[in-house]
Amino acid sequence: MHPLLAAHLCRPIPRQDTAVRPAQNGHAPLLQRLCRAIRHDHTSVLLLQAAGSGLLFSIEHARASAVGKEHLDTIAKAEAAERESVLLCERCGEEGRAARAGAWWGLTLCEECMDVRRGGPYRWAE
Repeated sequence: MHPLLAAHLCRPIPRQDTAVRPAQNGHAPLLQRLCRAIRHDHTSVLLLQAAGSGLLFSIEHARASAVGKEHLDTIAKAEAAERESVLLCERCGEEGRAARAGAWWGLTLCEECMDVRRGGPYRWAE
């Protein structure tokens, strides 16, 4: 096992205060672009969760040394991906807008995916 992975596995898992759900298929192209963009950064650990109406990334520095340019670039790219994820339909990846499922669950859907789910608890967020 790689020493950085072993060190990371020894760390306690952070407590999750938000409802976490898996990333949907609509986010797959965005995640693939992000992974290709940061593939040369061997100093960062990228954690992903789907929260609210988009993706949320937590980037940790994997080494005890000073934070370098690679790590700062990874943070900037992950923040850009977070902003873009709020604009993409979670189901298909097309341009979407904020919607609600029930009273509080936030997500992003396009018009077509909303029409498919119109009979359920989904409504456009105001």
